[in-house]
Amino acid sequence: MATPQINIINNTVDNDALNLAIYQKYDSLNSGMEGVEERSVIAWKVIKIVDINTSHSFTISTEMHVTVEDENGNVSDPQATEGGVKWNAVSVSAGTMLVNDIASGSNASEIQIYNGLDEGAINASIYKDNKLLATQMNIAPQQSTAFAFEPTIWVGVVPQAVEGEIIDPLVLSTITTEISLLGITNANLILTGGSGNPYLFSLVPLT
Repeated sequence: MATPQINIINNTVDNDALNLAIYQKYDSLNSGMEGVEERSVIAWKVIKIVDINTSHSFTISTEMHVTVEDENGNVSDPQATEGGVKWNAVSVSAGTMLVNDIASGSNASEIQIYNGLDEGAINASIYKDNKLLATQMNIAPQQSTAFAFEPTIWVGVVPQAVEGEIIDPLVLSTITTEISLLGITNANLILTGGSGNPYLFSLVPLT
């Protein structure tokens, strides 16, 4: 899939600054992970729109990276990843590192992370454009998780959203705009509403 470019055009009637939160939903498929924290939705990008009748552009890279953090706070070097790749977290003298388990592989739509440490849980994180996209906490030894992303983004006006942090579940329920990226290379995302009226997003593909 090509790297889509999205141009947000603010056609609202608000003069106040707006925070737009963008995230991707994903399935977190866990193996033997009873008692593990539920996955949370991360504000991948937060775009602040200050003035009406202005535009803001961003791209959605298809490249992703994966890291893990062990219970001692050691973070592995980021590794480029994609669907169909399985990673094993292993202990080394410097802490914890990720090794590509080429022999096992994974479902073509999943990025799988296995905790191969003898002891201690790990946290697994996926990054896109060097920004936190998704995370799974407390993966115990000999357990695994797998991230499966849909080719869509979700977008909404979220005043308190902070990039790279969890979106409050109550706020999350108010974000109802899902945008498919299939076949999109360049498009305008037009934001309307405001002054007491709901905010609405309309995607207009550009040729």
